[in-house]
Amino acid sequence: MFLIILLPLLLDALPSAFAHGMDMTMDDGDGTVSMVMAGNMLNYFHFTTGDVLFFKEWVTSSPGAVVGACLGLFVLAIFERYMAACKAGLETWMTSKAQMMQAKKNDSVQSNSPVASTMLMRTRLAPPFIPSHEITRGALHVVQAGLSFLLMLAVMTFHVGFIFAIIFGLGVGEVIFGRYISSVPH
Repeated sequence: MFLIILLPLLLDALPSAFAHGMDMTMDDGDGTVSMVMAGNMLNYFHFTTGDVLFFKEWVTSSPGAVVGACLGLFVLAIFERYMAACKAGLETWMTSKAQMMQAKKNDSVQSNSPVASTMLMRTRLAPPFIPSHEITRGALHVVQAGLSFLLMLAVMTFHVGFIFAIIFGLGVGEVIFGRYISSVPH
């Protein structure tokens, strides 16, 4: 019922929405109009200059700027793999710490009561919730996700140099840090 009422309104608004195309202008407040996008936003793979990388001020306006952006993205991709290795190492450390805490708890319960020792036969399905561990794990995940999103945004420029720099950076980072990531049991 709601859709039947809303559909004529949407159909009426559609022609006016597409009549002006993509309006990329913005009034600066002093009566002048400026272009919002500073670079070329090409939606196909290319090697050209003029791409905006993350901020409107970061325009690759020369071949040197493209090379610098590629080097920066290469290092950023390696750093993303480093953060994954840090997170994996932290997971290993937190798991061993939680197991030691559980073993201490089991030893104290076993020495106090023989009935409680039979309850310890059950295995715990998940490690205990330790706030300091979980907050640290969450913070590292936020950083790693942020890096992944930055890399994704760079790929979405369709600049082949950026894409290759990211792929090679992730590969080099995996070669350097992958052994730390894969050593964590899943």
